[in-house]
Amino acid sequence: MTSQPGSSAAEPPDQEPSDQEPWDAEAEEAALDRARPARRSTDRRWWIVGGVLLTAVVAVMVWFGLSATQGSVTAEVITYEPGERETSVTFEVTRPEGEAVSCTLEVVDGQHASVGRRDVTIPAGPSPTRTSAVVRTTTPGSNVDEPECRLTG
Repeated sequence: MTSQPGSSAAEPPDQEPSDQEPWDAEAEEAALDRARPARRSTDRRWWIVGGVLLTAVVAVMVWFGLSATQGSVTAEVITYEPGERETSVTFEVTRPEGEAVSCTLEVVDGQHASVGRRDVTIPAGPSPTRTSAVVRTTTPGSNVDEPECRLTG
C-alpha cells in the first residue's frame, strides 16, 4: 500500500462510511431530554407551590389584620384647655355601634408625670362619638395622654 505525499495513514478518508448516519442536533437534544427528568416541569411545580404558599400567607395576614380591628375601640384627643386646677378635654371615640365604653383620661405635666386622672363612661350610641369632660388636677397640666378606652358591655 502506498501513501500519497503529505498524508499519513492515520488520517480518515475524505468520504464517510455508508453505515454511519449524519449528525442530527434535534434528535440528540430529544434523546437528552428523554434521558434526564423534565427539569422545566419540576421548576414550574416549585413556582406554583411557592405562589400558593405566598397567597395563603398574605390571606392569613389580611384576616388577622381585619379581625384585630373588629370590635376595637379607639379614642383621640381633639382639644384640651389646661387650667390652674382642672383641664377640660374634648375627645372622640370610635367603637362598635351601640356599645358602651369606659375611657380613662390622664393629664400630665411637663415632665410627663400624672397630675390628674378621670374615668368617663360613654353610653351606647352612634360611632364616632365626641365627648367633653373636665379632669381635676393637682397642679397645672401641660398635656393630655391619648385616652385608654375599653368596651363595658
